[in-house]
Amino acid sequence: MSISRNWIRSTLTALTALWLTAAQAETKFALVNLQKVFDGYYKTKQANERMQESKGNFEKSRRTLEDDYTKSNDEYRKTIEGTSDPAISAEEKDKRTKEAQRKLTELQTIQRSIRDFDETSNRSLGEQMRRMRDAILREIQDVVAEKGKAGNFTAVLDSGAMSANVAPVFIYTNGENDLTDAVLSQMNASAPADALKPRGEKK
Repeated sequence: MSISRNWIRSTLTALTALWLTAAQAETKFALVNLQKVFDGYYKTKQANERMQESKGNFEKSRRTLEDDYTKSNDEYRKTIEGTSDPAISAEEKDKRTKEAQRKLTELQTIQRSIRDFDETSNRSLGEQMRRMRDAILREIQDVVAEKGKAGNFTAVLDSGAMSANVAPVFIYTNGENDLTDAVLSQMNASAPADALKPRGEKK
C-alpha cells in the first residue's frame, strides 16, 4: 500500500504557492519525507498484513469456484461425448442432449459467479486499501502539523514529493529542519513490541 499519485499531485499547487510566498517574505520551512514516514509507520505494516490476509481469503474462495468450474466442465464434456455414442437409441440420445444442455447452463452460471466474485473482491480490496491509507495519512498529517507549530515553521514540505511527470519536486535540499525521523519516532512510540518486525519473525 502506497500514497496515491493523485494525492501527491493535489499538493503541487500548494507547494508552488508556498515557494512564491517565500520569495516575498521571510519564512521558515521544514521538511518531511511523507512516503518514508508512511512506509515506516507500524500501522501501515499492520494494514498491509490485514490486506494480505483479506486477499488470501478472497483467493481461497476463488479457488473453490475454480474447482467447481473444473468439475462442472469435465462433467459437461463427458455428457457431450456420450451423445455421440452410436450404440444408444434416439430416445437416450435426446435424454443425454438435454442433460448436456443442463450441464452447460450450470457451467455458464459458475462462469458468471467467478466474474461477479472478481469484481466484488477487487472493489472490496480497493475500498479497504483507500480507507486504511486515508486514515494513516490523517494521523501523519496531525503529527507533522503538531511539530510544525512547535517549531514555529511557516510550512512543512514533503521532501519526497513527485511532480505529475514523476520527477522529484525538490532536486536538492541541505537536510536542515528535516522532521522525518522525529515524526516517525513519535508515531512508532506506541507500537506493540513486535509490530515493526518482519511478519516471519513475529511470535
